Amino acid sequence: MKTRKKYRSLLLTLLLCLSLTACGSPEDDLASPEETAKGNTLVTDMEFLDGMWSVDGLSMLYFDSGNGWYIYHSAYGPTGYGEFTDETGKPMINYAGFLYDFYLREDGVLLPNQNGSGGSDTPSIDHHTFRRDDAAELTVWTLEDLDGSWQNAAGETIVIDAAAGEYTAQAPRYSAEGTARDEWQGMGPYLYDNGSRAYLCPAPDGGSFTISSGVAGCYSEGGHFDGVFYRIDGADVSAGVSTDVWSDELYQHDACQFEGVWYPDGDLAAETYIRIDDIGRWSYYRRAPGAEPVETDYGTFSYSVDETSIYYADSALHDGVSYRVFELDDDALVWDDEGTYYWME
Repeated sequence: MKTRKKYRSLLLTLLLCLSLTACGSPEDDLASPEETAKGNTLVTDMEFLDGMWSVDGLSMLYFDSGNGWYIYHSAYGPTGYGEFTDETGKPMINYAGFLYDFYLREDGVLLPNQNGSGGSDTPSIDHHTFRRDDAAELTVWTLEDLDGSWQNAAGETIVIDAAAGEYTAQAPRYSAEGTARDEWQGMGPYLYDNGSRAYLCPAPDGGSFTISSGVAGCYSEGGHFDGVFYRIDGADVSAGVSTDVWSDELYQHDACQFEGVWYPDGDLAAETYIRIDDIGRWSYYRRAPGAEPVETDYGTFSYSVDETSIYYADSALHDGVSYRVFELDDDALVWDDEGTYYWME
């Protein structure tokens, strides 16, 4: 399991200060008649749960009874620590504000059992079917891991001040600021935005994150703050040909500034044209005489790390395909080997 080990001492200190204050609490340490009738056995030994469990390798639960914590990874991204205790006489966790004990089915499936009930918007793992999975791996961050400045391919930035518990976010047509928190209830770090929580979901390599309000990689209906965020404060981008961060020193711009429709040689009747939207996503269209245009490719831009005014149009449709783009002028792009496209609309 991959974790950010340098923060484990902080985690243990915080866990000593946590108490179980959740909706619903166990009345006793006995198995419920309903579960017993189903042939399910109440788990009473914390050490039995130690290690990794998963639902088909998607949702994951990792238990560490010795240190008194667990990690939950949701299939849609949010991943975080929470308290794991047996103070009630049976192993319990506090997930998303609710206490859970555990039952074991005869076939070895582990069933988290939620104590109390919540609304439809409350995340729940009640009776999800977990099996032991020693091959599964987790990447989990604390809020301190996220401290600093981050940017996505659309040039939108998020700056997190972990010590102050605050963040600022900036997009071409949107800005926000608020609190950054982690309640240690298995959901992980989040940004409080306009009455809702935007959870920060680490990538498996631990070098980037996406923001999720319920769907992996997708945060807002308007497309703001979608995609992958990479660290930009002191980041070493020299190792690759391109990066998701544009550079003033290389005379590059945020790709969203290319918004519009581009035609080869400025010919509005040309067979091909390129449309770029307000967050820098591009679509390549081809049209036959008398027929409607057909989108034949699309994707996002990345930026050369060592060439002036060079961008890469990375295809989301074709694996490994990327078109080299040179910004000839404010209204002229040299698109790979096709020639010059001019902004016309």
